[in-house]
Amino acid sequence: MPSARKIKQPARRARSASANRKPKREAGSDLHTGSSAPLESATRSLEAGIGGEVRRLRKSLDLTVAELGAAAGISAGMLSKIENAAISPSLATLAAHR
Repeated sequence: MPSARKIKQPARRARSASANRKPKREAGSDLHTGSSAPLESATRSLEAGIGGEVRRLRKSLDLTVAELGAAAGISAGMLSKIENAAISPSLATLAAHR
């Protein structure tokens, strides 16, 4: 019976931990992707504007957060987050009961 010879496989090089890390950026350096998406600060400003307007309208109608939330089909907690600019409302939420 012929002897079974083991074929020696070449050793694989282990990837160093640093190969999986993202490159470090210097402080103050900004990445530019060419995206036309609004900047983070512009998004927050828009959320604050929408939230403020929702609150102003709710109060002018003398509604509680729970009452307006129920009328719009969202929870009082979600409406509170919208008013406090913690989240962005969907277009469907903005158009509810117009």
